[in-house]
Amino acid sequence: MLRIMLLSGILFFLFILAHFCIFYIFDPKEKVKNLIYTFSVFLIFGVSIYSLTPLFSSIDVNIYSAFPRLYKFLSTAFFSIVFILLFIGYLEFYFTADRSITFRMLILIEESPEKQLSVEETLKKYELENIIVSRFDDLEYGKYIKKNQNNTYSLTKKGKAVSWVYKTAFSILRFKRSEFTKSN
Repeated sequence: MLRIMLLSGILFFLFILAHFCIFYIFDPKEKVKNLIYTFSVFLIFGVSIYSLTPLFSSIDVNIYSAFPRLYKFLSTAFFSIVFILLFIGYLEFYFTADRSITFRMLILIEESPEKQLSVEETLKKYELENIIVSRFDDLEYGKYIKKNQNNTYSLTKKGKAVSWVYKTAFSILRFKRSEFTKSN
C-alpha cells in the first residue's frame, strides 16, 4: 500500500514537472486540453509500467499468492485511483491559479510600487467586461451554456445539472449568491 502511494506520488511529481515544462516552453493555446492530454499520457504510462513490470508486481503478489491476478488487478486499480485523486487535487490549484480574481488581487498588491492598493485603484486595474466575456467563453467552451440567435445564453443539460448542484450547495452552506450582483 505504501509502495503504491509512493509510486503514484513519484509519477505525479514527474507529471507536474512535464506539465510545467510544456506550458513554459510551448505555451499551448488550448491549455486545459493539453493538461488533460499530458495527464492521460502519464496515467497510461504509469499503469503500464506498474502492471507490466515484474519489479512492482512480484513483491506483494507472493504474500497474497492465493489470488495473484485479482491482487494484481486491485493494486493496479488502487495505483490508478491514487494518481487520479492527486490530479483532481491539482486541478483545484490549476483552476484557482488561472481564474481566481482574489489571488490576482494579491499579485497586483505585491507588484504595485508601494506594495499596497486601494479598492479604487484595484477597480481601475480590472476590466470587468473582459472578465465577464471570458467567463461566458469558458462556459460555452465547456458546454455548460449555448449561445442563442439573439445573443443571449441558455443552459445546456450539463449546465442545468451543475447549476442545480451549486445552487443546492449554496443553499445548504448559506453562501450569499447575490453579493456580487446588482439589485434591480
